[in-house]
Amino acid sequence: MKVGIEVYTSDETQEHLEITTGEYARSMMPNKAYKIGNFIIQPFELIHDVPCLGFYIRHYEIGKLLFITDTEYVPQNFSSLKSNHILVEVNYDKDLMCNEDFKRNHVLTGHMCIDTTCEFLMKNDNPNLMNVVLLHLSDSNSDSEKFLQKTKEIVRCDCYIADKGLEVNLNLIPFM
Repeated sequence: MKVGIEVYTSDETQEHLEITTGEYARSMMPNKAYKIGNFIIQPFELIHDVPCLGFYIRHYEIGKLLFITDTEYVPQNFSSLKSNHILVEVNYDKDLMCNEDFKRNHVLTGHMCIDTTCEFLMKNDNPNLMNVVLLHLSDSNSDSEKFLQKTKEIVRCDCYIADKGLEVNLNLIPFM
């Protein structure tokens, strides 16, 4: 916002950061659609220790995209949307969790484990799904190769781990 980039957030985030809606700060309410450029964005509430939003995004070039991170699970059912792209958190594996981890409770009640992410992907797999990108992996409680393999066993599309430098073609027509 300080350099002129519009930022869209929930009212709770603006209050927490002491931001007032203004020239570069925009407020978004869950379950209401917003047109931003050629995008239609509909935020929805997620389950985290602080208010957090996921996003259902539509655009004529990319189709339908779900963006979900910072949540213990996804309470909504998106299977009827037939998403083209899913960017979803898979933060940890219960088997890799250290009992002494001072963030353990925060991780368990605010982030998705591989099993929960896989359940979500099973419900949302469809013939239109082109890409799944796994986001927000824990440095100490995850195994990216295992997570990627489990994901590939569930969905019939390209799967990726979000990592520095990753580029994914999100076009509906892959050669554009």
